Amino acid sequence: MPRFELPYTKMHGTRNSFVVISNLAGKAEALLGNIASLAKHICSEDRGLGADGLVLVQADGKQQKNTFAMIVYNKDGSRASICGNALRCVTVYLKTKNLFYGKEIAIKTDSGVFQCQLLSATKKTNTYDACLALVKTELGMPHFKSKDFKNPATSGAEPASIQHQQLQEFEFQGRKGYFVSMGNPHAVFLDTDSADFKYRHFAETLQKTSAIFPNSVNVEFVKPLLEASGCSAKPDTSKKAKTSWAVTVVERGVGETLACGSGACAVAAVLAKKNPDITFPIELQLKGGKLTIYWDDKPKSSMFAQGEAEIISEGTFLYPLHSEY
Repeated sequence: MPRFELPYTKMHGTRNSFVVISNLAGKAEALLGNIASLAKHICSEDRGLGADGLVLVQADGKQQKNTFAMIVYNKDGSRASICGNALRCVTVYLKTKNLFYGKEIAIKTDSGVFQCQLLSATKKTNTYDACLALVKTELGMPHFKSKDFKNPATSGAEPASIQHQQLQEFEFQGRKGYFVSMGNPHAVFLDTDSADFKYRHFAETLQKTSAIFPNSVNVEFVKPLLEASGCSAKPDTSKKAKTSWAVTVVERGVGETLACGSGACAVAAVLAKKNPDITFPIELQLKGGKLTIYWDDKPKSSMFAQGEAEIISEGTFLYPLHSEY
């Protein structure tokens, strides 16, 4: 079987890993065929590079200065409309390739155009030049109504009294969840600190429950971190407190991941609606590391996520053309 020598860069944003491929020439489909098949192949651990997703970096189509586009595919080949960690990775990728000047760029996604800011970077030299950077990315405003969510309490028909920015809750297997759309659907569950709670099975079952989430859903489980004194299991949410929460993520099309940027924003939106005294920025501790979320909870106000992104490796992947992986 003929193989195509495909240059790649493997990266992670808070240990959410991606294979990044340049499609600036716009010839990826012509050269590689079905990109969904490529994503499943290259993200697999047995025949590929092992990753949570594939990211194609593209021109924005309008040739605007410091503006690019990205398309994200999950490891199962499905297309992701937005991915906060991938936005940070693409920002670092483009900077190390000297493809933009300054520290700010705009990246077009399936959910819109978002601003990304490179805050710091440190060069490392091994067999290649890599970059570990702190990046702040816009992720848009949270929505609490969407075609991706059918509230079982109203038989899928949302009453007119529900406003655009009012938090919606639902119940699944005895647990209360909250729906947030960040351009992709999220189900957020609070107070999930239970030793016998099988969260992966719970999330996977919910993702298959099309009566509530017709297009599946990303699921986040949240618990407050103990205060520094270790004396309280409930954090101080007063305006003077710096509160932090631990977040576990099970993404649609991927499974459990170590971080999710849009998921972190969804969690922050729910926490803000449930705890009006919380002030931003707030810190969320995901299994892959810390994300800092910024938001002022005003109409049409975007959320921002800040965290690290890093190049892991670069090389050439020998992709078998016409793969049916």
